[in-house]
Amino acid sequence: MPASLFGLMESPSSVSQGREGMKMSIGRYSYRVALVALTLLSVTYGTEARTYDQTKARGQSRTAKSSLTQADLDTVLSGKPMRLDQALAIAMGSSRALDQSIANLDTALGGVGESKSALLPQLSLGAQAAEYDKANVVDLGAMMGGPSLPLTIANRWNRSVYAGLNWQIDLSGAVRSAVSQAEFSALAARIDVDRVRNRLAFDVRSGFLQAVRAHAQIGNAEENLKTAETRLSDAQKYEAVGTAPKFDVVSAERDVAEARQALIVAESQETLSVAALKDVIGIDQATSVSLDDESNLATPESTAGATERDASESGSFAALVAEGLKYRPEVLESKAAIAAARHGLQYSRRSELPTLTAGLGYNYQPDNGAFTLQNSTVATLTLSVPIFDGGLAKARRKEANGALESAESNARAASDQVKLEIRSASIELLQARSRIAAAEAGLKMAREAYRIAKERYDVGVSQSSVVSPQLELSAAQSALAGASERRIDALIDYRIAEAALDHATGRFASHQNRPQ
Repeated sequence: MPASLFGLMESPSSVSQGREGMKMSIGRYSYRVALVALTLLSVTYGTEARTYDQTKARGQSRTAKSSLTQADLDTVLSGKPMRLDQALAIAMGSSRALDQSIANLDTALGGVGESKSALLPQLSLGAQAAEYDKANVVDLGAMMGGPSLPLTIANRWNRSVYAGLNWQIDLSGAVRSAVSQAEFSALAARIDVDRVRNRLAFDVRSGFLQAVRAHAQIGNAEENLKTAETRLSDAQKYEAVGTAPKFDVVSAERDVAEARQALIVAESQETLSVAALKDVIGIDQATSVSLDDESNLATPESTAGATERDASESGSFAALVAEGLKYRPEVLESKAAIAAARHGLQYSRRSELPTLTAGLGYNYQPDNGAFTLQNSTVATLTLSVPIFDGGLAKARRKEANGALESAESNARAASDQVKLEIRSASIELLQARSRIAAAEAGLKMAREAYRIAKERYDVGVSQSSVVSPQLELSAAQSALAGASERRIDALIDYRIAEAALDHATGRFASHQNRPQ
Protein backbone atom coordinates (compact mmCIF):
# COMPACT_ATOMS: atom_id res chain seq x y z
CA MET A 1 0.00 0.00 0.00
CA PRO A 2 1.48 3.37 -0.97
CA ALA A 3 2.58 5.61 1.85
CA SER A 4 0.28 8.36 0.61
CA LEU A 5 -2.71 6.16 1.31
CA PHE A 6 -2.12 6.22 5.04
CA GLY A 7 -3.01 9.89 5.03
CA LEU A 8 -6.23 9.22 3.19
CA MET A 9 -7.84 6.79 5.57
CA GLU A 10 -8.24 5.75 9.17
CA SER A 11 -8.24 2.27 10.60
CA PRO A 12 -11.66 0.55 10.67
CA SER A 13 -11.50 0.37 14.46
CA SER A 14 -11.08 4.12 14.87
CA VAL A 15 -13.92 4.76 12.45
CA SER A 16 -16.16 2.34 14.34
CA GLN A 17 -15.39 4.01 17.65
CA GLY A 18 -16.03 7.44 16.17
CA ARG A 19 -19.38 6.43 14.75
CA GLU A 20 -20.46 4.82 18.00
CA GLY A 21 -19.62 7.99 19.86
CA MET A 22 -21.68 10.13 17.51
CA LYS A 23 -24.45 7.48 17.15
CA MET A 24 -24.17 7.41 13.36
CA SER A 25 -25.48 4.33 11.56
CA ILE A 26 -24.15 2.85 8.33
CA GLY A 27 -26.39 3.60 5.37
CA ARG A 28 -26.40 3.29 1.63
CA TYR A 29 -22.76 2.33 1.13
CA SER A 30 -20.12 1.04 3.46
CA TYR A 31 -16.78 2.15 4.80
CA ARG A 32 -15.10 -0.42 2.55
CA VAL A 33 -16.49 1.25 -0.58
CA ALA A 34 -14.88 4.55 0.34
CA LEU A 35 -11.60 2.79 1.12
CA VAL A 36 -11.58 1.00 -2.24
CA ALA A 37 -12.34 4.21 -4.14
CA LEU A 38 -9.62 6.20 -2.43
CA THR A 39 -7.19 3.26 -2.58
CA LEU A 40 -7.48 3.27 -6.38
CA LEU A 41 -7.10 7.03 -6.32
CA SER A 42 -3.91 6.78 -4.25
CA VAL A 43 -2.40 3.98 -6.32
CA THR A 44 -3.03 5.66 -9.66
CA TYR A 45 -2.42 9.25 -8.65
CA GLY A 46 -0.22 8.91 -5.59
CA THR A 47 1.62 12.18 -6.16
CA GLU A 48 -1.50 14.33 -6.25
CA ALA A 49 -3.16 12.32 -3.50
CA ARG A 50 -0.38 13.30 -1.10
CA THR A 51 -1.73 16.83 -1.25
CA TYR A 52 -4.72 15.60 0.70
CA ASP A 53 -2.93 13.37 3.20
CA GLN A 54 -4.84 15.00 6.04
CA THR A 55 -8.24 13.81 4.80
CA LYS A 56 -9.91 10.65 5.96
CA ALA A 57 -11.69 7.99 3.94
CA ARG A 58 -14.35 7.15 6.47
CA GLY A 59 -17.71 5.80 5.42
CA GLN A 60 -20.03 8.78 5.58
CA SER A 61 -23.40 7.44 4.62
CA ARG A 62 -26.32 6.78 6.88
CA THR A 63 -30.01 6.40 6.28
CA ALA A 64 -31.86 9.71 6.32
CA LYS A 65 -34.04 10.10 9.40
CA SER A 66 -37.04 12.16 10.29
CA SER A 67 -37.05 14.43 13.32
CA LEU A 68 -36.66 12.70 16.66
CA THR A 69 -39.75 12.21 18.79
CA GLN A 70 -40.07 12.81 22.52
CA ALA A 71 -39.83 9.04 23.07
CA ASP A 72 -36.55 8.97 21.14
CA LEU A 73 -35.18 11.81 23.26
CA ASP A 74 -36.30 10.18 26.49
CA THR A 75 -34.45 7.04 25.43
CA VAL A 76 -31.26 8.99 24.68
CA LEU A 77 -31.41 11.36 27.64
CA SER A 78 -33.08 9.05 30.16
CA GLY A 79 -35.24 11.93 31.33
CA LYS A 80 -32.25 14.11 32.21
CA PRO A 81 -31.40 17.58 30.85
CA MET A 82 -29.58 17.54 27.53
CA ARG A 83 -25.84 18.17 27.64
CA LEU A 84 -23.94 19.87 24.84
CA ASP A 85 -22.18 16.66 23.79
CA GLN A 86 -25.56 14.92 23.58
CA ALA A 87 -26.96 17.73 21.44
CA LEU A 88 -23.98 17.31 19.08
CA ALA A 89 -24.50 13.54 18.91
CA ILE A 90 -28.20 13.90 18.14
CA ALA A 91 -27.50 16.51 15.45
CA MET A 92 -24.93 14.26 13.76
CA GLY A 93 -27.60 11.57 13.53
CA SER A 94 -30.54 13.66 12.36
CA SER A 95 -29.26 16.80 10.63
CA ARG A 96 -30.92 17.46 7.27
CA ALA A 97 -27.88 19.35 6.00
CA LEU A 98 -25.60 16.41 6.82
CA ASP A 99 -28.02 14.00 5.15
CA GLN A 100 -27.94 16.13 2.01
CA SER A 101 -24.14 16.30 1.89
CA ILE A 102 -23.92 12.52 2.29
CA ALA A 103 -26.43 12.08 -0.53
CA ASN A 104 -24.24 14.33 -2.69
CA LEU A 105 -21.24 12.13 -1.86
CA ASP A 106 -23.24 9.06 -2.83
CA THR A 107 -24.01 10.70 -6.17
CA ALA A 108 -20.35 11.60 -6.72
CA LEU A 109 -19.20 8.04 -5.98
CA GLY A 110 -21.75 6.81 -8.48
CA GLY A 111 -20.18 9.15 -11.03
CA VAL A 112 -16.78 7.57 -10.35
CA GLY A 113 -18.16 4.13 -11.09
CA GLU A 114 -19.84 5.41 -14.23
CA SER A 115 -16.56 6.87 -15.51
CA LYS A 116 -14.60 3.70 -14.75
CA SER A 117 -17.10 1.54 -16.61
CA ALA A 118 -15.74 2.94 -19.89
CA LEU A 119 -12.40 1.22 -19.18
CA LEU A 120 -13.99 -2.22 -18.88
CA PRO A 121 -15.30 -4.56 -21.60
CA GLN A 122 -18.97 -4.18 -22.45
CA LEU A 123 -20.93 -7.39 -23.01
CA SER A 124 -24.38 -7.34 -24.57
CA LEU A 125 -26.90 -10.08 -25.35
CA GLY A 126 -29.99 -9.77 -27.47
CA ALA A 127 -32.68 -11.60 -29.37
CA GLN A 128 -34.87 -10.59 -32.28
CA ALA A 129 -37.90 -12.08 -34.02
CA ALA A 130 -39.43 -10.75 -37.23
CA GLU A 131 -42.43 -11.93 -39.26
CA TYR A 132 -42.79 -10.96 -42.90
CA ASP A 133 -46.03 -11.06 -44.87
CA LYS A 134 -44.62 -13.99 -46.80
CA ALA A 135 -41.43 -15.88 -47.33
CA ASN A 136 -38.95 -14.56 -49.91
CA VAL A 137 -38.65 -17.45 -52.41
CA VAL A 138 -36.83 -17.29 -55.73
CA ASP A 139 -37.47 -19.87 -58.46
CA LEU A 140 -34.04 -20.33 -60.02
CA GLY A 141 -35.35 -22.89 -62.52
CA ALA A 142 -37.94 -20.56 -63.95
CA MET A 143 -35.34 -17.80 -64.14
CA MET A 144 -33.09 -20.08 -66.21
CA GLY A 145 -35.94 -21.31 -68.38
CA GLY A 146 -35.88 -24.81 -66.91
CA PRO A 147 -37.95 -26.80 -64.46
CA SER A 148 -39.06 -25.18 -61.18
CA LEU A 149 -36.28 -24.92 -58.60
CA PRO A 150 -37.54 -22.80 -55.65
CA LEU A 151 -34.90 -21.34 -53.29
CA THR A 152 -35.86 -19.66 -49.99
CA ILE A 153 -33.92 -16.44 -49.47
CA ALA A 154 -35.70 -15.44 -46.24
CA ASN A 155 -38.33 -17.35 -44.28
CA ARG A 156 -41.55 -15.71 -43.18
CA TRP A 157 -40.36 -16.07 -39.57
CA ASN A 158 -36.86 -14.79 -38.96
CA ARG A 159 -35.41 -15.28 -35.47
CA SER A 160 -31.90 -14.43 -34.30
CA VAL A 161 -29.84 -14.42 -31.11
CA TYR A 162 -26.70 -12.35 -30.84
CA ALA A 163 -23.94 -11.61 -28.35
CA GLY A 164 -21.39 -8.83 -28.54
CA LEU A 165 -18.23 -7.97 -26.59
CA ASN A 166 -16.74 -4.48 -27.03
CA TRP A 167 -13.73 -2.95 -25.35
CA GLN A 168 -12.63 0.63 -25.83
CA ILE A 169 -8.83 0.78 -25.84
CA ASP A 170 -7.93 4.09 -24.23
CA LEU A 171 -5.03 5.03 -26.52
CA SER A 172 -5.20 8.75 -25.75
CA GLY A 173 -5.84 8.43 -22.01
CA ALA A 174 -9.05 10.46 -22.31
CA VAL A 175 -11.09 7.95 -20.34
CA ARG A 176 -8.47 7.76 -17.60
CA SER A 177 -8.53 11.55 -17.34
CA ALA A 178 -12.32 11.47 -17.03
CA VAL A 179 -12.02 8.85 -14.28
CA SER A 180 -9.47 10.98 -12.43
CA GLN A 181 -11.70 14.02 -12.69
CA ALA A 182 -14.64 12.06 -11.27
CA GLU A 183 -12.49 10.66 -8.42
CA PHE A 184 -11.28 14.07 -7.34
CA SER A 185 -14.81 15.41 -7.60
CA ALA A 186 -15.89 12.57 -5.30
CA LEU A 187 -13.04 13.45 -2.95
CA ALA A 188 -14.28 17.05 -2.89
CA ALA A 189 -17.78 15.79 -2.10
CA ARG A 190 -16.43 13.66 0.75
CA ILE A 191 -14.57 16.65 2.15
CA ASP A 192 -17.80 18.65 1.85
CA VAL A 193 -19.34 16.21 4.34
CA ASP A 194 -16.62 17.30 6.78
CA ARG A 195 -17.39 20.93 5.99
CA VAL A 196 -21.04 20.42 6.86
CA ARG A 197 -20.08 18.54 10.02
CA ASN A 198 -17.71 21.33 11.07
CA ARG A 199 -20.37 23.96 10.50
CA LEU A 200 -23.06 21.85 12.15
CA ALA A 201 -20.92 21.45 15.27
CA PHE A 202 -20.50 25.22 15.50
CA ASP A 203 -24.19 25.91 14.88
CA VAL A 204 -25.25 23.39 17.53
CA ARG A 205 -22.77 24.72 20.08
CA SER A 206 -23.74 28.31 19.33
CA GLY A 207 -27.47 27.53 19.45
CA PHE A 208 -27.10 25.52 22.65
CA LEU A 209 -25.16 28.35 24.31
CA GLN A 210 -27.70 30.95 23.21
CA ALA A 211 -30.44 28.84 24.78
CA VAL A 212 -28.36 28.50 27.96
CA ARG A 213 -27.89 32.28 27.99
CA ALA A 214 -31.63 32.84 27.69
CA HIS A 215 -32.37 30.33 30.46
CA ALA A 216 -29.79 31.92 32.76
CA GLN A 217 -31.26 35.36 32.09
CA ILE A 218 -34.65 34.00 33.17
CA GLY A 219 -33.13 33.02 36.50
CA ASN A 220 -31.59 36.46 36.82
CA ALA A 221 -34.92 38.13 35.95
CA GLU A 222 -36.80 35.96 38.42
CA GLU A 223 -34.37 36.86 41.20
CA ASN A 224 -34.68 40.54 40.32
CA LEU A 225 -38.49 40.29 40.37
CA LYS A 226 -38.46 38.51 43.70
CA THR A 227 -36.27 41.20 45.23
CA ALA A 228 -38.46 43.98 43.78
CA GLU A 229 -41.61 42.35 45.15
CA THR A 230 -39.99 42.10 48.58
CA ARG A 231 -39.16 45.82 48.49
CA LEU A 232 -42.71 46.62 47.42
CA SER A 233 -44.10 44.62 50.32
CA ASP A 234 -41.76 46.41 52.74
CA ALA A 235 -42.64 49.82 51.32
CA GLN A 236 -46.36 49.11 51.68
CA LYS A 237 -45.87 48.07 55.32
CA TYR A 238 -43.77 51.16 56.11
CA GLU A 239 -46.34 53.41 54.44
CA ALA A 240 -49.11 51.81 56.46
CA VAL A 241 -47.39 52.72 59.73
CA GLY A 242 -46.41 56.16 58.44
CA THR A 243 -42.63 55.66 58.29
CA ALA A 244 -42.37 55.80 54.46
CA PRO A 245 -43.92 58.15 51.90
CA LYS A 246 -46.34 57.10 49.16
CA PHE A 247 -43.57 57.80 46.66
CA ASP A 248 -41.57 54.80 47.91
CA VAL A 249 -44.54 52.53 47.22
CA VAL A 250 -45.02 53.96 43.73
CA SER A 251 -41.31 53.61 43.03
CA ALA A 252 -41.34 49.99 44.19
CA GLU A 253 -44.43 49.25 42.09
CA ARG A 254 -42.65 50.66 39.04
CA ASP A 255 -39.62 48.43 39.71
CA VAL A 256 -41.85 45.37 40.04
CA ALA A 257 -43.57 46.16 36.73
CA GLU A 258 -40.22 46.58 34.97
CA ALA A 259 -38.91 43.36 36.51
CA ARG A 260 -41.99 41.46 35.31
CA GLN A 261 -41.55 42.88 31.83
CA ALA A 262 -37.88 41.81 31.84
CA LEU A 263 -38.93 38.31 32.88
CA ILE A 264 -41.47 38.09 30.05
CA VAL A 265 -38.81 39.16 27.55
CA ALA A 266 -36.35 36.61 28.96
CA GLU A 267 -38.91 33.79 28.76
CA SER A 268 -39.78 34.73 25.19
CA GLN A 269 -36.10 34.79 24.25
CA GLU A 270 -35.61 31.34 25.77
CA THR A 271 -38.54 29.95 23.79
CA LEU A 272 -37.11 31.32 20.54
CA SER A 273 -33.59 30.13 21.34
CA VAL A 274 -34.73 26.59 22.15
CA ALA A 275 -36.85 26.51 18.98
CA ALA A 276 -33.82 27.55 16.91
CA LEU A 277 -31.71 24.88 18.62
CA LYS A 278 -34.31 22.20 17.86
CA ASP A 279 -34.29 23.22 14.22
CA VAL A 280 -30.48 22.97 13.99
CA ILE A 281 -30.37 19.60 15.76
CA GLY A 282 -33.32 18.17 13.85
CA ILE A 283 -35.71 17.75 16.77
CA ASP A 284 -39.44 18.19 16.22
CA GLN A 285 -40.67 21.50 17.60
CA ALA A 286 -43.39 19.75 19.60
CA THR A 287 -40.88 17.86 21.73
CA SER A 288 -39.97 19.06 25.21
CA VAL A 289 -36.28 19.72 25.89
CA SER A 290 -34.43 20.96 28.95
CA LEU A 291 -30.76 21.91 28.87
CA ASP A 292 -27.89 21.23 31.25
CA ASP A 293 -26.28 24.65 31.64
CA GLU A 294 -24.12 24.29 34.74
CA SER A 295 -20.77 23.63 33.04
CA ASN A 296 -21.29 26.40 30.49
CA LEU A 297 -21.87 29.04 33.16
CA ALA A 298 -18.78 28.12 35.16
CA THR A 299 -15.99 30.71 35.22
CA PRO A 300 -12.91 29.57 33.23
CA GLU A 301 -9.92 28.58 35.32
CA SER A 302 -7.85 31.50 34.06
CA THR A 303 -8.77 34.98 32.90
CA ALA A 304 -5.27 35.94 31.86
CA GLY A 305 -6.23 36.22 28.21
CA ALA A 306 -6.93 34.11 25.16
CA THR A 307 -3.30 34.12 24.05
CA GLU A 308 -2.41 31.82 26.94
CA ARG A 309 -5.05 29.34 25.85
CA ASP A 310 -3.80 29.52 22.29
CA ALA A 311 -0.22 28.93 23.40
CA SER A 312 -1.19 25.89 25.45
CA GLU A 313 -3.42 24.35 22.78
CA SER A 314 -2.22 25.42 19.37
CA GLY A 315 0.63 27.89 19.72
CA SER A 316 0.85 31.27 18.06
CA PHE A 317 -1.46 32.77 15.47
CA ALA A 318 0.79 31.29 12.77
CA ALA A 319 0.24 27.83 14.30
CA LEU A 320 -3.53 28.40 14.33
CA VAL A 321 -3.44 29.39 10.66
CA ALA A 322 -1.35 26.33 9.81
CA GLU A 323 -3.86 24.17 11.66
CA GLY A 324 -6.76 25.78 9.83
CA LEU A 325 -5.15 25.34 6.41
CA LYS A 326 -4.50 21.69 7.26
CA TYR A 327 -7.91 20.72 8.63
CA ARG A 328 -10.42 23.24 7.33
CA PRO A 329 -12.62 21.39 4.79
CA GLU A 330 -13.15 24.45 2.61
CA VAL A 331 -9.40 24.59 1.88
CA LEU A 332 -9.12 20.85 1.25
CA GLU A 333 -12.23 20.87 -0.93
CA SER A 334 -10.86 23.69 -3.05
CA LYS A 335 -7.61 21.75 -3.61
CA ALA A 336 -9.54 18.67 -4.66
CA ALA A 337 -11.59 20.85 -7.03
CA ILE A 338 -8.37 22.17 -8.59
CA ALA A 339 -7.13 18.62 -9.18
CA ALA A 340 -10.48 17.66 -10.71
CA ALA A 341 -10.38 20.70 -13.00
CA ARG A 342 -6.84 19.85 -14.14
CA HIS A 343 -7.91 16.35 -15.11
CA GLY A 344 -10.92 17.86 -16.82
CA LEU A 345 -8.54 19.96 -18.91
CA GLN A 346 -6.53 16.84 -19.77
CA TYR A 347 -9.71 15.10 -20.81
CA SER A 348 -10.72 17.97 -23.08
CA ARG A 349 -7.33 17.81 -24.81
CA ARG A 350 -7.16 14.05 -25.14
CA SER A 351 -10.68 13.77 -26.51
CA GLU A 352 -9.27 15.19 -29.76
CA LEU A 353 -6.97 12.17 -30.21
CA PRO A 354 -7.82 8.94 -32.07
CA THR A 355 -9.83 6.23 -30.34
CA LEU A 356 -9.52 2.48 -30.81
CA THR A 357 -12.28 -0.02 -30.10
CA ALA A 358 -12.05 -3.82 -30.29
CA GLY A 359 -15.16 -5.96 -30.69
CA LEU A 360 -16.17 -9.57 -30.85
CA GLY A 361 -19.64 -10.68 -31.89
CA TYR A 362 -21.60 -13.90 -32.38
CA ASN A 363 -24.93 -14.27 -34.23
CA TYR A 364 -27.22 -17.30 -34.40
CA GLN A 365 -30.14 -17.41 -36.92
CA PRO A 366 -32.06 -20.70 -36.85
CA ASP A 367 -34.37 -19.50 -39.65
CA ASN A 368 -31.55 -18.52 -41.98
CA GLY A 369 -32.11 -18.32 -45.67
CA ALA A 370 -30.08 -19.69 -48.52
CA PHE A 371 -27.46 -16.97 -48.49
CA THR A 372 -27.34 -16.40 -44.71
CA LEU A 373 -25.15 -18.29 -42.26
CA GLN A 374 -26.91 -19.92 -39.38
CA ASN A 375 -23.93 -19.30 -37.07
CA SER A 376 -21.52 -16.42 -37.59
CA THR A 377 -18.71 -14.86 -35.56
CA VAL A 378 -17.12 -11.52 -36.31
CA ALA A 379 -14.14 -9.69 -34.80
CA THR A 380 -13.73 -5.94 -35.35
CA LEU A 381 -11.05 -3.38 -34.66
CA THR A 382 -12.19 0.20 -35.19
CA LEU A 383 -9.86 3.19 -35.28
CA SER A 384 -11.58 6.56 -35.23
CA VAL A 385 -9.62 9.71 -36.03
CA PRO A 386 -11.48 13.02 -35.46
CA ILE A 387 -11.06 15.38 -38.40
CA PHE A 388 -13.60 18.14 -37.91
CA ASP A 389 -15.97 18.38 -34.95
CA GLY A 390 -17.50 21.77 -35.58
CA GLY A 391 -15.38 23.46 -32.91
CA LEU A 392 -16.49 21.11 -30.10
CA ALA A 393 -12.95 20.30 -28.91
CA LYS A 394 -11.94 23.95 -28.84
CA ALA A 395 -15.05 24.84 -26.84
CA ARG A 396 -14.31 22.02 -24.38
CA ARG A 397 -10.77 23.28 -23.83
CA LYS A 398 -12.01 26.79 -23.21
CA GLU A 399 -14.61 25.53 -20.76
CA ALA A 400 -12.06 23.38 -18.93
CA ASN A 401 -9.59 26.27 -18.70
CA GLY A 402 -12.30 28.47 -17.22
CA ALA A 403 -13.20 25.78 -14.67
CA LEU A 404 -9.54 25.48 -13.64
CA GLU A 405 -9.12 29.24 -13.24
CA SER A 406 -12.31 29.38 -11.19
CA ALA A 407 -11.14 26.52 -8.95
CA GLU A 408 -7.78 28.22 -8.35
CA SER A 409 -9.50 31.50 -7.52
CA ASN A 410 -11.84 29.72 -5.11
CA ALA A 411 -8.86 28.07 -3.42
CA ARG A 412 -7.20 31.44 -2.81
CA ALA A 413 -10.48 32.85 -1.50
CA ALA A 414 -10.96 29.87 0.82
CA SER A 415 -7.44 30.25 2.22
CA ASP A 416 -7.88 33.98 2.79
CA GLN A 417 -11.28 33.43 4.41
CA VAL A 418 -9.86 30.85 6.82
CA LYS A 419 -7.07 33.22 7.86
CA LEU A 420 -9.57 36.03 8.40
CA GLU A 421 -11.91 33.84 10.46
CA ILE A 422 -9.05 32.58 12.62
CA ARG A 423 -7.84 36.13 13.24
CA SER A 424 -11.36 37.33 14.11
CA ALA A 425 -12.07 34.33 16.35
CA SER A 426 -8.75 34.76 18.17
CA ILE A 427 -9.45 38.43 18.87
CA GLU A 428 -13.02 37.71 19.97
CA LEU A 429 -11.79 35.00 22.31
CA LEU A 430 -9.24 37.35 23.86
CA GLN A 431 -11.83 40.08 24.32
CA ALA A 432 -14.40 37.65 25.74
CA ARG A 433 -11.95 36.33 28.31
CA SER A 434 -11.05 39.87 29.35
CA ARG A 435 -14.75 40.72 29.63
CA ILE A 436 -15.23 37.80 32.02
CA ALA A 437 -12.64 39.25 34.39
CA ALA A 438 -14.26 42.67 34.21
CA ALA A 439 -17.77 41.24 34.64
CA GLU A 440 -16.71 39.16 37.64
CA ALA A 441 -15.19 42.24 39.29
CA GLY A 442 -18.25 44.34 38.45
CA LEU A 443 -20.62 41.73 39.88
CA LYS A 444 -18.61 41.52 43.08
CA MET A 445 -18.77 45.29 43.56
CA ALA A 446 -22.49 45.40 42.69
CA ARG A 447 -23.24 42.74 45.31
CA GLU A 448 -21.33 44.67 47.93
CA ALA A 449 -23.09 47.93 46.98
CA TYR A 450 -26.47 46.19 47.20
CA ARG A 451 -25.58 44.71 50.60
CA ILE A 452 -24.67 48.13 51.97
CA ALA A 453 -27.76 49.76 50.46
CA LYS A 454 -29.96 47.00 51.94
CA GLU A 455 -28.49 47.52 55.41
CA ARG A 456 -29.13 51.27 55.17
CA TYR A 457 -32.65 50.65 53.90
CA ASP A 458 -33.38 48.34 56.83
CA VAL A 459 -32.49 51.12 59.31
CA GLY A 460 -34.17 53.83 57.23
CA VAL A 461 -31.12 55.86 56.15
CA SER A 462 -29.34 56.49 52.87
CA GLN A 463 -25.94 57.69 51.74
CA SER A 464 -27.34 61.12 50.95
CA SER A 465 -29.97 63.06 52.86
CA VAL A 466 -31.66 64.07 49.59
CA VAL A 467 -32.07 60.46 48.37
CA SER A 468 -34.56 58.15 50.03
CA PRO A 469 -33.37 54.70 51.16
CA GLN A 470 -35.93 53.19 48.75
CA LEU A 471 -34.40 54.92 45.72
CA GLU A 472 -30.86 54.03 46.82
CA LEU A 473 -31.80 50.37 47.20
CA SER A 474 -33.66 50.43 43.86
CA ALA A 475 -30.58 51.77 42.08
CA ALA A 476 -28.35 49.20 43.80
CA GLN A 477 -30.71 46.39 42.85
CA SER A 478 -30.83 47.56 39.22
CA ALA A 479 -27.05 47.74 39.13
CA LEU A 480 -26.78 44.22 40.59
CA ALA A 481 -29.21 42.80 38.02
CA GLY A 482 -27.26 44.48 35.21
CA ALA A 483 -23.93 43.19 36.53
CA SER A 484 -25.29 39.65 36.77
CA GLU A 485 -26.63 39.90 33.23
CA ARG A 486 -23.26 41.14 31.94
CA ARG A 487 -21.48 38.23 33.63
CA ILE A 488 -23.80 35.74 31.98
CA ASP A 489 -23.25 37.42 28.59
CA ALA A 490 -19.48 37.42 29.07
CA LEU A 491 -19.38 33.71 29.96
CA ILE A 492 -21.60 32.67 27.05
CA ASP A 493 -19.77 34.95 24.60
CA TYR A 494 -16.53 33.31 25.70
CA ARG A 495 -17.91 29.82 25.05
CA ILE A 496 -19.23 30.91 21.65
CA ALA A 497 -15.84 32.46 20.83
CA GLU A 498 -14.22 29.12 21.70
CA ALA A 499 -16.62 27.37 19.32
CA ALA A 500 -15.88 29.96 16.63
CA LEU A 501 -12.14 29.34 16.91
CA ASP A 502 -12.69 25.57 16.75
CA HIS A 503 -14.81 26.05 13.64
CA ALA A 504 -12.28 28.43 12.06
CA THR A 505 -9.47 25.91 12.50
CA GLY A 506 -11.61 22.99 11.34
CA ARG A 507 -11.30 21.07 14.60
CA PHE A 508 -14.79 19.65 14.26
CA ALA A 509 -14.60 18.70 10.59
CA SER A 510 -14.29 15.25 12.13
CA HIS A 511 -15.12 14.49 15.72
CA GLN A 512 -11.80 12.63 15.82
CA ASN A 513 -9.70 15.50 14.46
CA ARG A 514 -9.69 17.72 17.53
CA PRO A 515 -6.10 18.16 18.76
CA GLN A 516 -5.43 16.48 22.09
